[in-house]
Amino acid sequence: MTETDADEQAENSDQDVRIELVVPVGSATAVRRSAPLALQLAAARGGRVTFLTVRPLRYERAGHLDAVPVWLDDAVDELRGGELPEGVEVDAAGRLAQSVVGGIVAVARERERPTLLLRWDASDASTSRAERDALRDLFTQPPCTVLLSRGDYEPRGAPRLLLEVDSEPSSEAARETALTLLAANGGGTLRLLVVAAADASDERLEAAIEEARAQAPELPRGAELLIRGVRARSRGAAILAELAEEGDDLAITAARREGVIRALARVAVPTRLLEPAPTPVLIVNRPESRPLTVFHGVWGRIYGSLPKLSEADKVAAYMQLRRSSRADTDYYVLMVLAAAVAALGLAIDSAAVVIGAMLIAPLMSPIAAVALGVVQGDARLIGIASRSVASGTLLAVTTALILAWLIPGVEPTGEFEARTEPGVLDLLVALGSGIAAAYAISRPDVSAALPGVAVAAALVPPLSAVAMAVALGSWSDAGGASLLFGTNLVAIAAASALTFLWLGFRPAADRVGRQAVFGRGALGLLVLLVVITVPLGWLTWRAAEQDELAGRVRDVLSSAAEERGYEAFDVTVSDGGETVEVSARLAGSASLDEATARELGDAITEELRRPVSVRFELVDVIDLEATPEGP
Repeated sequence: MTETDADEQAENSDQDVRIELVVPVGSATAVRRSAPLALQLAAARGGRVTFLTVRPLRYERAGHLDAVPVWLDDAVDELRGGELPEGVEVDAAGRLAQSVVGGIVAVARERERPTLLLRWDASDASTSRAERDALRDLFTQPPCTVLLSRGDYEPRGAPRLLLEVDSEPSSEAARETALTLLAANGGGTLRLLVVAAADASDERLEAAIEEARAQAPELPRGAELLIRGVRARSRGAAILAELAEEGDDLAITAARREGVIRALARVAVPTRLLEPAPTPVLIVNRPESRPLTVFHGVWGRIYGSLPKLSEADKVAAYMQLRRSSRADTDYYVLMVLAAAVAALGLAIDSAAVVIGAMLIAPLMSPIAAVALGVVQGDARLIGIASRSVASGTLLAVTTALILAWLIPGVEPTGEFEARTEPGVLDLLVALGSGIAAAYAISRPDVSAALPGVAVAAALVPPLSAVAMAVALGSWSDAGGASLLFGTNLVAIAAASALTFLWLGFRPAADRVGRQAVFGRGALGLLVLLVVITVPLGWLTWRAAEQDELAGRVRDVLSSAAEERGYEAFDVTVSDGGETVEVSARLAGSASLDEATARELGDAITEELRRPVSVRFELVDVIDLEATPEGP
């Protein structure tokens, strides 16, 4: 077989794949306005165009089931009487259904590899809200490939098409649609539009252009390829700007997913691109996989049952956090006071004083502002709030350190030690605090819960514990307290971000820069959360192992001491690695000799099967029996 024969065979194979195009219409005018684009799509490889009208069941009598209206028959006959492209068939179909969407889906599923061509006309006042809702449902949850068109595409010779390049799942279908139109017209110009963020460097934009050039599709004979790279705040803005300047006949783009995790998100109707404009727009969407469809159904029911914020509440919460994220004089005064009170509370071992410091500290607001900045993709808010957190943290540690040096005879206390040994439970508490903080900040009617959230979060006491540990020269305790503060900081920010997403905050779907900030910020919070969880998990495991070891030592020592007439109490166990160090107090009336002490140590060694170092302190016990004196 020659190369020419192979090319002809491949071309004939492509032509054997007929296009089944279903065009829902509601009037003869809609037929005439949809026909030019529909016929050109079908002309490339031949195919059938079915103009479909669906009527709700409640408006029809049983005798008119699936009857084609007269106006639709007349409109289709008018098309047949004109000059149809070679190999293209035109049909009319009527369907009676419970809903418009259900009828369209039923007809589409009766066809083999169908494509739906929907029309969105923002200027048509006759389009009802129900019809627009039906279009939205069909586009966002497509039963097959769906083309959503806006404007009247009227080809005049070789077309000039604008195709936006991106990595959306429907991008391949968008490219195929553009190539189909070029093939139907025997050539034309395809302009690939590469959109980079507004702050993208020249190198990054050039790399994106080169990548698009390398992945450019093979064009039909007689077609020309042009590639243009632009910077823009959003893809929609970039497309509209190009259409306004370059005079293209049609813009083609893929449906864009809108959600926190784009791989799991559902597409949204890009209403900005569907606003009236002189150049027609075609947006392409393909059905998602079955698991993703099930996921969206389940998540939709869960998400729909959760409380939401109105747009006014979102704006109010954003403005409140934006104001409170700035470090002003009041912020610094409160941080100094909170750190001083916390340091004094740790020094005198007073839980009530430490709680008072938690209520004074203003650190929660800028941390929540960082979370909201990540969710909104607002790099400026993230920067302002992060600087406030950093400066407040440094000021708190400095204040507590000065106090620790000034207070005479500072010693470790129970409140201090409680903040030097963090674990996974502290992480869970911080996550819960972050969720409660974001929820209370966003909903004014539950803002009374904020003081309780501040107590649960406990942001400043760990900072004061760091300062006290440094003053005492205990670097391990300083590290533990620092880890606790880092745990609270990261967990509160991550949980707050998740809560803001749940309440409806989002970066704008078509804002390239904000989407990039959101992606980097969310990934950063996730990485920090993992980094924090690893040492916390190890410390929790070590603490559990230590508790288990101490429990075994207490049981053995108590039993062995009781057999020898002693009672063991105040037992402390320290795992030094090679040797387990045990100290205890023994109460008894008899003296404790070296042989008895060795026997007790041997009992512990036999249980643990490890070398043991023991230290016992004998507490004398005198048993007195008092009798009342006689008369």
